[in-house]
Amino acid sequence: MKKFRNIRRIFAMGIFAAAALAACSDDPDTPDPVTLGFAPLSGVENVVFSQNKLTVTASGATVSIGLTDEDGGAISNLNLAAKVSGTGETSWCKASVEAGKVLRLAIDPYTDKETERTADVEVFSDATYVTPVSLTVVQKAQPKLTASSITAFSFEEQSGPATIDQEALTIAVTVTRGTDVTRLVPTIEVSEGATVSPASGAEQDFSQPVKYTVTAEDGKSRSEYTVTVSVAKSSEARLLSFRVTTEPVVEGIIDEENHTVLLKVPYSDQWPWYYTYQEYEISEGATAGEIQFVDSWDSSFKDPATITITAEDGVTQVTYTITAEMLPNPNAEITRMLFLDPETSAPTPGVYSALLDAEAKTITIYVRPGLDRSSLTPTIDCSANAELTPASGTAQNFSSPVKYTVTSEDGQTTVEYTATAVELTDVQVETVDVEAGSFILGDHPKSPQREQARSDADERFRHRQIRNDAGRLLQSDGIQRIDGHG
Repeated sequence: MKKFRNIRRIFAMGIFAAAALAACSDDPDTPDPVTLGFAPLSGVENVVFSQNKLTVTASGATVSIGLTDEDGGAISNLNLAAKVSGTGETSWCKASVEAGKVLRLAIDPYTDKETERTADVEVFSDATYVTPVSLTVVQKAQPKLTASSITAFSFEEQSGPATIDQEALTIAVTVTRGTDVTRLVPTIEVSEGATVSPASGAEQDFSQPVKYTVTAEDGKSRSEYTVTVSVAKSSEARLLSFRVTTEPVVEGIIDEENHTVLLKVPYSDQWPWYYTYQEYEISEGATAGEIQFVDSWDSSFKDPATITITAEDGVTQVTYTITAEMLPNPNAEITRMLFLDPETSAPTPGVYSALLDAEAKTITIYVRPGLDRSSLTPTIDCSANAELTPASGTAQNFSSPVKYTVTSEDGQTTVEYTATAVELTDVQVETVDVEAGSFILGDHPKSPQREQARSDADERFRHRQIRNDAGRLLQSDGIQRIDGHG
């Protein structure tokens, strides 16, 4: 069609170049002979002069040709007509003369034909002095196409364009992760006029390579393609969960935006942990490297550690930083009460021991009979980081019971203890050698072993049991060196 648009422009030039001339003769009753011709169009593609015949080659177009006399002047005012003739069917070519000077040809498309066809067109007049002129219209054959290629291949689930190798006749397509490759429906485009089997839009199982045969329009040329489908490897590299399984089990809090893991460790006086055991979950198909600790001997996570996750695609990597922090101590207990000289740290003379009843929340302070209890200064041990009121090391009047309040570090627990000073009488004190350990305050003056204990005090540790006259154990504790006790 593009070729014939060019032809029409040239033909139009021929038409506009022609000037209207009337036939003339010396005898006004006998017109001069007129020989018809066509505007010169030699050299134009598909329009050729040969042996005084103009041949137009076309495949569905409307062509306009200017008519001239033998001298090249434009013809006008002649009663011209056109007819089409030839062997066989010629209805595909129609001819007419417009304004007595332009021949128009209407040519139908010629498709799916393998042999060319021709039609003869004659321009004539009923006047005897006009010599007819003729041309041939040739409609080229339209042979069936021989191309047999797959030009495009796609799935809705594919993750990128298919790779088509026209030399090797292979097609590789990658679909998104999770796609069921046993039930895929391809959309296939092939060469013009060709067909493909299996057909485009037919569901196929692509768990194995699938063969596709393309047959050209001519029914003879064929190409067989092998289509291979692969599932895209995931680029996800996430740490889905992380926990320490050493008792107590701690679930990590994962911050995906910052790629951090926080372990909130319950309070323990044995923390940080060592040689902890961990378990974690990661993205499907991904792999995790070894956890990298700052100190290879310390796996407590007190110092930040890292773990790197590599996605299934082997390219994407994400590194998470793992840290631990101990939660506030929830305990609120008094664990021991001592009475020591603030300057020498020696036991306060006359104060023997402080007996703690953890269940009853009471402290019984055993003192020498007649001891002034109006200003005794206790040293009190509590749960770690707990708050004690009144504070340890603050002198108190123990002539009457004293209340102590312990508040846990986390602020959730408050416990009240009552400390009462009691004079100790009629007791039996037994002293035996033991290994170094905790110590008890004071030394009962009635103890028959007191002087002997003093003489053996150097570099020695003792164990003391205080019992009442009924033999009930009041306190059993290791004692620091007896030397200097009151």
